Amino acid sequence: MLLFCVPIAQNPQTQSTMSNPSKKPRLEHFFRCCNSHCPKPGGFTTKKGLYIHYGKSPHCGAHAAACQAYIRRNSILRSPPSSSQPWDIANDDESSVASVANSSVPPSNTPVEEQTALVHVESTPTIKQFGIKYTAEQFTETKLLKILNDAAAPHFLYQDILNWASEAKCNKYSFCPTRLERSSQVKYLEKWLHLKPCRPETVKLLLPGPALQTIQVTRFNFTNQLHALLADPALVGNLDNLDVNRDDPFAKYVPPSGRLSAVNSGAIYNLAYKNRCKQPNDFLVGIIFACDETKLQKGSKAGSWPLMFTVSILNQKMRNLPIAWKSLGYIFDLSMIQSQADAKGQSKI
Repeated sequence: MLLFCVPIAQNPQTQSTMSNPSKKPRLEHFFRCCNSHCPKPGGFTTKKGLYIHYGKSPHCGAHAAACQAYIRRNSILRSPPSSSQPWDIANDDESSVASVANSSVPPSNTPVEEQTALVHVESTPTIKQFGIKYTAEQFTETKLLKILNDAAAPHFLYQDILNWASEAKCNKYSFCPTRLERSSQVKYLEKWLHLKPCRPETVKLLLPGPALQTIQVTRFNFTNQLHALLADPALVGNLDNLDVNRDDPFAKYVPPSGRLSAVNSGAIYNLAYKNRCKQPNDFLVGIIFACDETKLQKGSKAGSWPLMFTVSILNQKMRNLPIAWKSLGYIFDLSMIQSQADAKGQSKI
């Protein structure tokens, strides 16, 4: 048996790694933060991870937004593409933050205000490409069609987006949003409009019966929903919208005609007022419930059963408005977990 020994040359990086086996080489991922002073210079494995990092780090998020504005400004000012490059060859996600991860960025000492400054340019002149001449308007509207087509969006959204863009231009919107994620915008609206107490929660509910089945039920806090309903000035800010006494609104309701008319003029209201209102300052607010199936999409079989409620002090005109109703929860569809044989033994309301 012959044995050959062939020397293998090792590069300095391999030698340094073998000399110090405790120190692992840093992995370089594709999605990197735009901030050069980021505590995580190695980057992230997914685009979602980079978005989460921008949401948790305000400094890196602001730097990324400034870099995106810088790239947009340069893309507007640069010359038209060559005739050998298709107009839609760019990244489809060029409006997102992740697309600037490996792009050229402005210097870190440049203020954010200067980086995000608006640049007003004239309409792009006619460009000839692949033997077709087009203007900036034709280019923009056609690319919008492509975006909607790639997303399989409904056709009516094209007109809605154009109307939104026209309204935004009239309002002098800068088209440089502070929040680039839908979830971040929802959280901002929730905090701005003080809607956090009205958020629903999902709880487990044990169904009665021998099977002992557990289902997930989505519900809202009734007290918070009722407070939001009674604190809305559009509903209760005018006595003309309420079925109350004009001379003494907090007293027992008496119909002006002396006949049965509004909800608060019925026998149930009189009985509840007699049994519950014992103090002079007690004010009775009746709760009206409604529940009906709503289809999630026109022509679809999937639907939901929202349980809604409103208050009896609102007159019929106000109760016909959607803002006068609040959600209390969603009725679970038992057919998803039960067979037809199990459903026959249950009582239906």
